[in-house]
Amino acid sequence: MDYITITQQLLALLAERGVEVRKEPMGGGQGGLCCFKDKRVFFLDQDSDSLEMAASCARAIGKTIEDIEGIYLKPAIREFIDKYGTEG
Repeated sequence: MDYITITQQLLALLAERGVEVRKEPMGGGQGGLCCFKDKRVFFLDQDSDSLEMAASCARAIGKTIEDIEGIYLKPAIREFIDKYGTEG
């Protein structure tokens, strides 16, 4: 599975969890999850390469979903989250 497809599926998962997703050009290597009062907003840096965009999404998933094991995910998506879903 390519990184663009992974990014799309992770963005959909964030949106399903009530996270507002904003796609913005930010110079590369930026973006991430922000909390404003009771609202979560994920900024996706469109200037980043496809791997960094997908990894940024995975980190946001790691911060957003406490019990990821309770959610059905395609094996490739789960493996990607396991690999990139924590700060490292």
